[in-house]
Amino acid sequence: MLTVDVLSSSAIEGEVLSPIEVRSSIARRLHLDIAGMVPITRHVDGVVEMMLGATQHYEQSITAERFYPKISHSV
Repeated sequence: MLTVDVLSSSAIEGEVLSPIEVRSSIARRLHLDIAGMVPITRHVDGVVEMMLGATQHYEQSITAERFYPKISHSV
């Protein structure tokens, strides 16, 4: 279901992601050991991270630190 959500959300923005990369990224982030995992691009991993953050932490307010974690920590 998460794979479909990520692919559909990206498609709305006109972006086509590799379903295999998306599945592998989700599995890695959820600590699932799945055969056939492939290397993941930073872009796909970022999109998956954003989607998982939105679905797993939906009750939290969106702050600059949450929205831009790498930028906020370095400032």
